Amino acid sequence: MDYKISEIATISAGYQSRKAIKNDPDGSHCLLQIRDFNPERTHIDPSDMIRLTPTSSNRDESLRSGDVVFLSRGQKNFAFAVPEFPEPTLAGSYFFVLRPKQEVTGTYLAWYLNQPAAQYHFKRLSTVGAHMPIVTRDVVESLKLPIPSMEIQQKIIKLSALADEQAQLLAQLAKKKHSLANAACMHATHL
Repeated sequence: MDYKISEIATISAGYQSRKAIKNDPDGSHCLLQIRDFNPERTHIDPSDMIRLTPTSSNRDESLRSGDVVFLSRGQKNFAFAVPEFPEPTLAGSYFFVLRPKQEVTGTYLAWYLNQPAAQYHFKRLSTVGAHMPIVTRDVVESLKLPIPSMEIQQKIIKLSALADEQAQLLAQLAKKKHSLANAACMHATHL
């Protein structure tokens, strides 16, 4: 059975600030930004996050393990299941924070949001803001997705992770083969 995102998760906007955000080394929270992700958008480096002290009304918006951050602006939207952070962390303003309800895991929800069918839904229904597409909250909430059992969700995530790992290993192998071929060619020029 398919469910709308609005039925299986709560959605909130990332941290909004009226002023430019500057790093405050003594800040109480970290701020997750796009630059904190690796190029593949599969890992976060929390060591370089900027720090800030949010206004009192934003203190309860800290990310929790299992939340999903969804980049709502730009050409390439992506979703990421939030890990456990060592310190209170807020999502940047260009993210939506999806907090799944009990029947769905954050990793499954993030995986589904990154699938071509969901990405097509976002691209087709996005609006154009200041020179970039914007996926509105209504568009995210309207996406329908199947919710299999928890066991199946976990198997999907495991299979997807194994496929990603295999792709990385194959890319490394291809790079090494290319280096070996180049070394053999260079060696042949000195014979």
